[in-house]
Amino acid sequence: MTDDQNTLTPLEVAAAIAKSVVTKEMPDVFAVDALYVPKFAFPGAPQSIQGRDAILQYFAAASKSPTSGILKIEELTPTYYQGDDDEVVVMEFTLKGTNTNTNQPFEFNSSIGVLRVRDGLIVEWHDYPNMIGGATAAGTLPQLIAALEKIAAQ
Repeated sequence: MTDDQNTLTPLEVAAAIAKSVVTKEMPDVFAVDALYVPKFAFPGAPQSIQGRDAILQYFAAASKSPTSGILKIEELTPTYYQGDDDEVVVMEFTLKGTNTNTNQPFEFNSSIGVLRVRDGLIVEWHDYPNMIGGATAAGTLPQLIAALEKIAAQ
């Protein structure tokens, strides 16, 4: 936390998000009117989620998804980048763990996120998840391909 404001810095907020990937408990680090944008969302899925409560509900549901239960994350390696804009931090995550269905180890670059943090709270988060890496690690790549083929056929 910064000494003068007693609020989280953008890097501290990014670190809290990184920790939540392992614990599967999203911290309450969102502004009331925060915006979460999953940039590679499937057609028909939310293209953005507005508001702290809705975002926290979204992540709570995601943490209980079948794929989330298959991937036992044992190690997360975060990398953070901060540029000229003090409010913005870019985070990359590499995950290592075990597929609980097969007991096979996995490792993949899971996502890139661009956070805008103001007064210690996320006001905007653009998320670029690696759906192929996650599906491969979970053993659900055939289902992902089938879903994509269905979308392409529409």
